[in-house]
Amino acid sequence: MRSTTLKSQMLLGPITMLQSTSAQSTTVWYAPPPTLTNNLTFALTGPGTNGFIYNTSSPSNAPYNYCNMPHALSTPQNYPFPDLDNFELIYVELTHRHHKRTPYSSNMFPREDVNWDCSNTELKFYGESKGSGWDANRIWWKTYQDPLNPLRIEQWHGNCQFPQETKGGLEDSRRHGKDLYMLYGERLRLLPKKPDNSTVFRVTSNVITSQVAGALLQGMYPLAQNTGVLQQYPTIDSLQPAYPCPAADAIRSSILDEPRWKEHLERSKPLFAKLDDLSGIDPNDSGWHVSWDHYFDAISSRMCHQIPLPCKIGDPSTCVAKDVAETVLRLGQWEYAYLWRDSEKSLAYSSLRFGIFLNELNGHIKVIMDGDESVKYRHNVAHDGSISMFLSALQVDEMVWPGMGAELVIEVWRDLKNRAAAGKNGKRIRVLWGGKVLKSSSPDLGELDMISAEKFGAYLKGLIGEGAREVMEKCGY
Repeated sequence: MRSTTLKSQMLLGPITMLQSTSAQSTTVWYAPPPTLTNNLTFALTGPGTNGFIYNTSSPSNAPYNYCNMPHALSTPQNYPFPDLDNFELIYVELTHRHHKRTPYSSNMFPREDVNWDCSNTELKFYGESKGSGWDANRIWWKTYQDPLNPLRIEQWHGNCQFPQETKGGLEDSRRHGKDLYMLYGERLRLLPKKPDNSTVFRVTSNVITSQVAGALLQGMYPLAQNTGVLQQYPTIDSLQPAYPCPAADAIRSSILDEPRWKEHLERSKPLFAKLDDLSGIDPNDSGWHVSWDHYFDAISSRMCHQIPLPCKIGDPSTCVAKDVAETVLRLGQWEYAYLWRDSEKSLAYSSLRFGIFLNELNGHIKVIMDGDESVKYRHNVAHDGSISMFLSALQVDEMVWPGMGAELVIEVWRDLKNRAAAGKNGKRIRVLWGGKVLKSSSPDLGELDMISAEKFGAYLKGLIGEGAREVMEKCGY
């Protein structure tokens, strides 16, 4: 098993500047095992999608459904219940990606052959003056193109926002909330009967996370009408990190310059050319050709909503074939595996870019370890990038593209029978990925099933330093 320390990664080529004389990471990168997901030959030639589902969000037993990822349920088949005579659940911090949505406008073709119809949803957007004795009109957005606007585009994208949660995404969000309350409320008795100071919900500045939170909270607490959710300032948000960090940017640039990454782009050039001709994307548009991210979103968003694969404007007989779509999906999966786990620099990148969030998580766990159990549940509605960095930091054994609703749960349990072995105050950590115990390639973590809270905290501290000191120093703060 190969490993490199972050210190050695900082000495690699263009990222020599990332060295810090006062702080060095002690956590080590370990290579993930080979799978079909990180096999470039399979990504390029297939066939199929490795059993991954992309065309429905209906519940299934598949381990991977991009449209609606598996999450913890209240049944023994879908949640690994420990011996509740020996363990007591005292804290949960759950982070998940928003549910299915329309594509981002930046991921759509210049002219589309279908219109997205969102007339079955209403996006509320209004403010209220508290204590003034009146309620605001609950206005909602209706997207349209005015025929008198000379900039309007024929065969444009429909009446949706791009992005926005679709009706299906909102229904999936509500179902997710119901499932969570059945598990952590009714079965494990952690959640209160209505939101209170023991529960904290958080979103990012991207409106789709608030759209999800509204539906999810209705599923968890149908009688609750007004629930405040936390949101950090966008420029320093740790959940959707956009804070400046030249060191992290340099590492990412270095990863994109690695031979293996360049090889996959070179070998997929014929596919780019075929899709560019069909879609009308400029072959010289570097944004569309530095990765398969754009085409992946354009195709998977349609598939998740049972919208036909795109056809060429003016030539409806020339359409994206099923095998071509599957190749795009496999390449997207390979890219996420490479960016977040297979590259030896991936751990260095995720620890810097997501380190502030990891520091917050570690602080929340420390409060519990010190005996303050007033906050029992934190819920973060985030993005695929957030989940990817989280999985990267934990060195998940098999990295996949976190699909819609993808869920990562940190549970803190009190060991009632063997408190001394559990460490300080008998607290243990369990991490669930898609409702199953997460397995890490790092021997410091292994199967994250009731490991001591001190051990988990030491791992995170080894990544980011005390109080995220390494992140702050290496990012130039």
